[in-house]
Amino acid sequence: MTPEIHRAALRAAAKLAFSVMVGGCGGATVETPPDPTGTPGATPVDTSGDDLSVSRGSSVGSYCSKHHHGETQHACCEAEVAGATFPKDARSSDKPDMRVDALTRACCTVLAHDADKTQTFSWPERTQCCEAIGWSAAATCTPWGPPVPPAMPLLLA
Repeated sequence: MTPEIHRAALRAAAKLAFSVMVGGCGGATVETPPDPTGTPGATPVDTSGDDLSVSRGSSVGSYCSKHHHGETQHACCEAEVAGATFPKDARSSDKPDMRVDALTRACCTVLAHDADKTQTFSWPERTQCCEAIGWSAAATCTPWGPPVPPAMPLLLA
């Protein structure tokens, strides 16, 4: 690898890392209480820029414990998202789609973070959820891998 290509690849990786750092700043995380069934691990929910509460003072955890008693938060959110209505004219953006219900966006965030943890990166409503919460909200929503180095020039013999 020539020094120019190496430098270009490093520059592309630095741009990606810097853009992720800038995009990740400014939000607050809310820890939801552990599941009543004893399943460990409260799931952090990103609240940067939008209100993820179902109604004032109510979170995904309290919604799930009230309406899906005995289920894990993941199972509760799967059921919520499966029954949700997503816009037909969805747009690919890094910002959340405010036309999607706040509870649905919060559950999509829970499912995305769970997919990140388990590295499954796929579930039935992945595309709709990633469009609802923004394509940069979680690693599972990234539709591409690391940056590709620039093409090498052809050498004619």
